[in-house]
Amino acid sequence: MEIFRLFICSLSLTISASAAEESDLRPLVMIHGLSGSYDVLEVLSDRVHQDFPNMEAFSLDAFNDAESFESLEKQVETFGEMLLNITDEYGDITLLGFSQGGLVARAIVEMYGNPHIHTFISLSAPITGEYGELPRPMSTQFLASLPYTKIWEICYNPFGQQLAPCNYWKDPNHYTLYKLSNHFLPKLDNEVKHKSADLYKTNFEHIKHLKLIGGPDDDVINPWQSAQFGFYDSDLNLIPMEEQEFFLENWFGLKTLSDQGRVAKCTVAGVKHVDWISNEQVYTQCIRESLL
Repeated sequence: MEIFRLFICSLSLTISASAAEESDLRPLVMIHGLSGSYDVLEVLSDRVHQDFPNMEAFSLDAFNDAESFESLEKQVETFGEMLLNITDEYGDITLLGFSQGGLVARAIVEMYGNPHIHTFISLSAPITGEYGELPRPMSTQFLASLPYTKIWEICYNPFGQQLAPCNYWKDPNHYTLYKLSNHFLPKLDNEVKHKSADLYKTNFEHIKHLKLIGGPDDDVINPWQSAQFGFYDSDLNLIPMEEQEFFLENWFGLKTLSDQGRVAKCTVAGVKHVDWISNEQVYTQCIRESLL
């Protein structure tokens, strides 16, 4: 009887400890992408709650559908304030940005310096820019049948910069004009001088863990390696993250994180862009462990 009582006591303590650990899990905060809305991420919330019933999960309700074409500067301001309200209440969080939302999330990390962004998960995002044949969300609602080699004519001017896709359109054949005319991504990369450059770098280096998720069968992010900080050079050769100038010279702190083992890439083949948020392999292989 005494052995049985000790066993029950031990089991109770284990269950209590597990419950306490689960209650201490960081909330997950998610930002949707272009042409999407907050509710498309519910499928990911449901999967998270199956594993972690007590984990809070928030999909930020702003810039839904057509409003997602608003400039990213406006989106960062609104989403950033919404995130502050959550971290003021809950403390440390995991921030996940899907597609364009990944770039918004990155900008929040750099611009806001929110000390409670513990982990940043970039899920199939054009985090280094976009260039190539236009994906459906952009071609059907944004630029119709205009050849992608001409997109710079619309994007690299004050009018174009009011449109979110123009804020990360990175044409290697017009790179100088890109740096002069694009007021968003070049600042995040600290490849142009601006008064907040040191702050952006410090803020980025503050996050504890960065997960970069993407794959070769994505039909929207072009090149797909942009999801993992790769991009084209002026000859349209694909340059991986580790050989990018912004990495080698540590312009915004990415090399700092990498050198300290705080950057992880997760590559999954066979996943179309719209399926990243619902694919079970992506969740189990790339996302789940980063929530702990």
